[in-house]
Amino acid sequence: MPSQISDPSEHHAIKILASALKEPIRQLIKNKTALESEPILESIEREGGLFTGYDVKRECICDMVESGIVDSLLVVQTYLQDAVTLSGMLLTTEAIVYKEKAYTPLSLKHY
Repeated sequence: MPSQISDPSEHHAIKILASALKEPIRQLIKNKTALESEPILESIEREGGLFTGYDVKRECICDMVESGIVDSLLVVQTYLQDAVTLSGMLLTTEAIVYKEKAYTPLSLKHY
């Protein structure tokens, strides 16, 4: 965690953001493989590379850019902006309306 941040609420916000950024890979691993996501995430963090990630198709940790697995800047920017906007609304209103829907993820075995 950056040492220049002294406000405890900012430290808490960084932890929340770091956890939220790990969630997509957790979900991908859950949908595609029968593996536990935590050991894979720990391995990715140990590697420490900027572009290190998990290739669910080949089931290995790799450099995502070298493997040709990249999201466009616009996609990533949109996801982050939406997440920050929603987080801000939740923090300021202190309420959320949630409608549970029946959702069955599609199998990714054909990829």
